[in-house]
Amino acid sequence: MCCTCAQVGGHAMDGRWHILILFAGPPERKDGLAAFLRKLGCAVTEIDVRIGGAEHDVLDPVVQQRLLARVQGGEFHAIFAAPPCNCLLYTSDAADDMQCVD
Repeated sequence: MCCTCAQVGGHAMDGRWHILILFAGPPERKDGLAAFLRKLGCAVTEIDVRIGGAEHDVLDPVVQQRLLARVQGGEFHAIFAAPPCNCLLYTSDAADDMQCVD
């Protein structure tokens, strides 16, 4: 079982950890992180355009603000972010410079 919020000082209404997964991948994947966390008893919110379409488009400033407000409000106990590997490219000339490659 996943640790309960009471054990770690969280405040979820039902006592379970609430996990946010950004770029979650295909919906209802049986071998994915969300499925594993749910089996452990965690509440999971998956964000991905393949799941929620435009409502999950994190490039949209309105969506960004809505997610940020939820995070800042303490809704989530942990956040996993797994941006698509083919989108971000680290250049060897400037380690902190990222470019999107299509």
